[in-house]
Amino acid sequence: MTRQQAHLAAAFVREERGQYTFAASHYMAAKNPTLALRLWVPHRNEERARGHGPLALSLFRSVLPAELETDEDRRALALVLAELYFANGEGESMRDALDGTSWPEDHPLTPIAHSLVGDGYALQNYVEKASASYALGLKAIAQSSNAIKVNLHHQIGYIHGHRNADFKLARLEALQAMSEAQGFMGYVEEQTGHYELAQQNYQAALAAAQQVVNSSRQQRDCFSSLGRLAMYQGQLEDALKHLDTAITLARQMGHMALMASDQITLSGVYILMKRYDEALTTALDGLKICEAFSIQASNILAGLNTNAGEAHYYLGTHDNAIDFAMRAYQTEERPALPYAMTVIGMAYHAKDETALAEPAFTQAIALAAEIGDQYAEAAALRELGKLHRTLGRPIDVHTALTRSHEIYVKLGNAMEAEAVAKLLNP
Repeated sequence: MTRQQAHLAAAFVREERGQYTFAASHYMAAKNPTLALRLWVPHRNEERARGHGPLALSLFRSVLPAELETDEDRRALALVLAELYFANGEGESMRDALDGTSWPEDHPLTPIAHSLVGDGYALQNYVEKASASYALGLKAIAQSSNAIKVNLHHQIGYIHGHRNADFKLARLEALQAMSEAQGFMGYVEEQTGHYELAQQNYQAALAAAQQVVNSSRQQRDCFSSLGRLAMYQGQLEDALKHLDTAITLARQMGHMALMASDQITLSGVYILMKRYDEALTTALDGLKICEAFSIQASNILAGLNTNAGEAHYYLGTHDNAIDFAMRAYQTEERPALPYAMTVIGMAYHAKDETALAEPAFTQAIALAAEIGDQYAEAAALRELGKLHRTLGRPIDVHTALTRSHEIYVKLGNAMEAEAVAKLLNP
């Protein structure tokens, strides 16, 4: 038996055992990247959920498009690489993989390619370029709707190992679509401050995802969103449970960028629970993950630095608080700016540098209002009210704290509303 034959035999055994990434590695060793790719694509979600994403990336990043048999194989390779690079937070590598492949306007995979290019730009905070890529994706969907219908069975055949489509498969596709739609609606409701509606949508999205095999990514996104929302509502024990599940799923998928992102919310929960040492450790662990895996997503870095700064504030190391919060501010990541400025103001207030604290809080409030983040606005108003009390301005104290209290009540955060009420009536 030749070496190539031995690898082909090993690949068959691994495939029979359901060990698809290891089987693909044997096909690669047997100099057959096309078979490796065609085997792995229909099982990629399952294999990533098992934590085999990094191994798959090491295999397929070495494949040259010219080594594959058809244009469909080359497009599949580009999409697989883009998904795996996204898991590592490598936006530029995502775009390089997709740019090296042809995407005809009427091809059913072209909208997905444009969407992934947009994701790559978004990872690097190129907001305008990301929006342009997403718009191209929408345009491609409109132009290729007929082609999608014509090619649907071909694509299902390729993606699902040339099996015949049936209603069981159609139901799974519908459940996935339902999960995505409910999840997005939850995000919209969350951003507009309708937390109860957001929670209902996220729970519906999770229920749909849990009926789909190999839906680790969708489930992780739902648990992450529910954890974040529970934090905003002051339901901290629920937040911990949701986030623990989200982080476990991200780790199992080998998706380190998502794992680091959830560390932001987790450290925020620890801050609200007054477990400041754990908050700092969690935020710093997230930053270490970003450094180890070259994750350059500015939104993740901004969130982790902000929470590290706030933890330092409560631990009494105010200069460190300012340093970390300034790192967050310098990312220019808009959603993080009001939080970073609030931490900076808090630290300056603690250092009795009130002339620097007041403009920081004022800027934080303006930034929060500009992006519609009511939670950030309420927090900045609360801290501004405390500063006004230090400066002996009772009318300004009442104005700031009353507005903060109103927002927390509107958001359904009883814990924070009660805390501000105590500040109003010490």
